[in-house]
Amino acid sequence: MLGHTNDVSDNVDEEDLIILKMKAGDEPEIIGVSFCGIGLSAGFNACGISLTGNQVNSNDVRMGVPRDLMVRAILGSRRLGEAIDHCLQPKRASNYNNIIADQNGEVYSMEGSATDCEAIYIENDILAHSNHFITPAMRNFELDRNKTGGSILHYNRAMRLLRENFGKLSPEIFIKILSDHADYPTSICKHDGGSITAFGIIINLDELHAWIGRGRPCETVWTEHCLEPCKA
Repeated sequence: MLGHTNDVSDNVDEEDLIILKMKAGDEPEIIGVSFCGIGLSAGFNACGISLTGNQVNSNDVRMGVPRDLMVRAILGSRRLGEAIDHCLQPKRASNYNNIIADQNGEVYSMEGSATDCEAIYIENDILAHSNHFITPAMRNFELDRNKTGGSILHYNRAMRLLRENFGKLSPEIFIKILSDHADYPTSICKHDGGSITAFGIIINLDELHAWIGRGRPCETVWTEHCLEPCKA
């Protein structure tokens, strides 16, 4: 089970947020969240591969394959190894921290920049990430370390809440975690500070179900969406 919040600048219209259910060629069916139908921010597919992730700002951005195309390729994958390969696209222009998972309980946080990437493997069944590089190998790619304070707080707060709720995670518990207001208004559920939380998503890969809510997790109406397992 995975949970994710997506923050955007406060001048972005939340009404542009849409949920896409789509199938292209022989790829598995996908449910994803998008702004204006351009690019996907998070989602999962009928083969039990999910993608959430975080904006990270690196100092090695270059001309190359846009990361939105990499996200689309990840969600079109049938296997986790295939999804990992897409995170490592050698001609990429930049990268996200892509958190990818499968129904075997394998979870990787692919902490990437344009020219390097570190794979963070889930430990003790808990993993979290926010908007800064956490591996020593990637810290030198941070665009500005002096602007990561809020992200550091969100990361540690998320890890604490996951530990405190270990063994009892459910959609309801995840909603509470995603609605956390420590350091309000620039909290996990973000209400101000130049950006706000535009949506939340909770994914249960075992059952191929997701709960998606527009706006702040603490006040949204969560709607359920599901997929049928893909055929071999």
